[in-house]
Amino acid sequence: MQKAINATVNDGFSVKKASIVFGVPRTTLIRRLKSSKVPTSLGRFSPVFTAEFENELVMHIVEMQNRFYGLSLQDLRSIAYELAVRNGLKHPFSDERKLAGIDWAESFMARYPELTLRKPEATSMSRLTGFNKVQVKRFFDLLRTEMDSKKYAPNQIFNADESGITTVQTPGKILSRKGVKQVGGAWIYH
Repeated sequence: MQKAINATVNDGFSVKKASIVFGVPRTTLIRRLKSSKVPTSLGRFSPVFTAEFENELVMHIVEMQNRFYGLSLQDLRSIAYELAVRNGLKHPFSDERKLAGIDWAESFMARYPELTLRKPEATSMSRLTGFNKVQVKRFFDLLRTEMDSKKYAPNQIFNADESGITTVQTPGKILSRKGVKQVGGAWIYH
């Protein structure tokens, strides 16, 4: 629409020619030319966040996924509501539920096709925090000390992992960057 208006005003196009060339309705072009201001959006809805703000939100989602704290769609909606309220932005979100709408979340996902909902691999918090070089070395040092001091026989050693007791919960779907081969998600109690 803006190109058609510019062609009519600056380049000497007739209204009919501009409407044909740029594929806009002639009557709409006439109405827009008569009005003193050209609208910045072509709909009744205005975006809640700027593009830069939404890009930061996308980077936050990816960072949380990389740290095994993937955000669910519900978490995204809650964060969007809180950001709008804390920054004093005009928003159509529910103050009663303190959530952005599902339609906003779907539109956000459509605007950023690099994000997708994925089912993560269940990972316990103890595995995430406990499996590092220092902890593994400490475990084997302790094991060596115990084995040397107590002189356990082979039939006295049991594997507790086969006890049937699990510390891993089944996580729900989380937001993740597309193309990531494996998505891990720690279970977080809300």
